[in-house]
Order: sequence, then structure tokens, then C-alpha cells
Amino acid sequence: MSQPELSAARAGSHTLASELFFPVLVAIGSRIAVYAVGYIGNRWLGRYDTALQAFCHFDCILYGRIADGGYGTPDGLDWAFFPLFPLVARGIATLTQVGTPIAMLITGNLAFVLAAPAIYRYGREQVDTSFARALILVTCFSPYSIYFSNGYSESLFLLATVLAFLNWSRERFWRAGLAAAAASATRLAGTFLAPALAVAALSDGILSRLARPGARDRRAIGAILLAPAGVLLYMSYVYWRTGDPLGVFHAYASWGRVPGNPLVSLWNAFRSPHLVWSYLAMVGVGGLCLGAYLGWKRRWAESTFLLGGILAAASTMAWGMPRYVFGLFPVYVATAMLARDIKVPLWLAVGALALIDAATTIGWVAGLPYLQ
Repeated sequence: MSQPELSAARAGSHTLASELFFPVLVAIGSRIAVYAVGYIGNRWLGRYDTALQAFCHFDCILYGRIADGGYGTPDGLDWAFFPLFPLVARGIATLTQVGTPIAMLITGNLAFVLAAPAIYRYGREQVDTSFARALILVTCFSPYSIYFSNGYSESLFLLATVLAFLNWSRERFWRAGLAAAAASATRLAGTFLAPALAVAALSDGILSRLARPGARDRRAIGAILLAPAGVLLYMSYVYWRTGDPLGVFHAYASWGRVPGNPLVSLWNAFRSPHLVWSYLAMVGVGGLCLGAYLGWKRRWAESTFLLGGILAAASTMAWGMPRYVFGLFPVYVATAMLARDIKVPLWLAVGALALIDAATTIGWVAGLPYLQ
């Protein structure tokens, strides 16, 4: 190898190392901070007997039951929980021979750490290195980053979503479609990646080429059609098991989540005499504002995905809104962009978010029901 080639190879390896080192370090450091705050909070409050119970409760327990015994509870409520996360957790439990609750925590944290380099690369390729650093910091220290470490499906959903957007931007369309399908097998909100990718294709002028689409356009269309495969396969499985083609949605209704007008739902929650409901509504409205901001920035695909995911969740009720808003990757893109546009010092923005994150983590180990 010549000297110029050797120098180029070294530069490439250095760039790769820097792209991996910073986001992975921040992701791991933020998880250590979350667990430290949660552990201290649980010792102080004494809500749970063990640290494992303090982090794995609410839906973590339900996911664990699915991972251990599969679907099919008499009440049918478990059909509301999509299968990819418990499947991966079950595989990790089998490989590591640890208990299912620990396997779910490992799954969540591992997915989050794996997502970090992809988030960083997306920020760098879409804007620049400075933005990429801001993006990974606001994601890792977001107000509700506890959901990436508590045995929930949010971190796996984040990983699949980021990979879908990243691969689409690189025109690796089939990879984007597969990642989107994985997202739709993880959470119902993943189905909104299909219209988000369709909007990206429209922005690229695909309509003008539909009469004679080239190989690139055919791959893009194939990726869009592949995106909802996860939810369609799961619905088919539920139909095979129960005979109910809409069993997934009926399970949501059994949890009290009956679709309606999302704006009315948020307004009613905001007008509630209970401050918790008002707060939940404000989180939802804040997320919608960030989605509109992305549209104003002409980031149509991310805006479509964020608005669709929030409105779908709000169409049933505002309960759990923080989880649904902050589980959507574009909310972090919008937050980092907004902080940059209004020239908020990064240290100040991240510090404020981290303080809220610490308070939310303590609320989680305190068992506050609105966080479930």
C-alpha cells in the first residue's frame, strides 16, 4: 500500500472510530446516570424491594409474560403488545441464561447503544458534525430517556426507526424498508413510516417518473410497500389465533383506548381538573408543535412520522403521552434543530433536559402511574 493510500486508510479508520466512540460513550454514560439516579431514588423512597423491580414494572411485566409464555391470556389484553421486542428479549434470555426481566433490560439498553451511532451518523449526514453531537446528547438525556432502559419496546423501536431514515437518506431502500417493517412489528406507530417514506419519495419527484419508473424508483416503491409488513404479519397471526381480523385494535379498546378525534381528546385532557391530565395534554401539544416545526423546516418525512404517531396515540386518550411522544425519533431531530435555531447553548439545553430526566426517573421508581 502506498503512503497516500495508507494515510487515507488511517484517516478513514480514525473517522469511523470517532463516529462510534462519542455516541456510544454518551449512550452508555447516560444509561449509567439513569440507573444511578433510579437506584438512589428507590433506596430513598423504598417503593420497590429490589432495583430490578424498580426498573421493570408496568408494561415491562406484561412484556415479560409474553416473552415467557407467548400470547393468549383469557382477557386478550396481551394482543395490544407487538411481538418483536418480547421475541428479541426471549432470545437474549435463552442465550445468556438470565431471567426474563433482566433480559428485557439488556435488550432495551443494547438496542439504545446500537442506535446511538446511527443517530449520530444521521445528524452528521443531514446537517453537520456539530448538529450530530447535539442530536445524540438531546436523545440520550431527553426528559423521558427512562423508557430506553426500563424493559419497554421504545429503544428497539428507536433503533429500527433511525435505521429506516438513515438507509432511506443513503438510498439503500430495501434496508430502509426492512428497518421500517421491524419498527411496525415493534409498535403500531411504526406503520407511519410507510407514509413518511412515501412523502420522502414524493419530495424527490417520484410522481413525475411513475409512468416509466427506473430501478431506483422501483426499489423506493418496494421499500414503502414493505414498511407495514411487520404489523400486517402480526395482525395475520392474531387473526389465525383468535379468528378476529381486528383483534389488535380490539385489544387496544379493551385497555380503554377507543379511537376518536385526537384534538378533542387533547383538549378534554387539558381542561381536566386533574393537573396530571393537563400536563399530559401539554406534552402531546408540544410534540405536535415540534412536528409542525419540522414541516416548516421542510423536513417532510420526519414531520409526517412525528405528527402521525402523536395524533394516532392522542386519538384514544392522552394517558401515556410522554412515552408516545418521546419514543419517536423525529422529536429529537426537532429539539436539536430548534435549540440550534434559537441559539440556546448546548450545555444549557442538555443540562435542563437532564434535570427533567432525573426527575422523571425518580418518578418512575416511585411508581407514578401516568408514566406507564
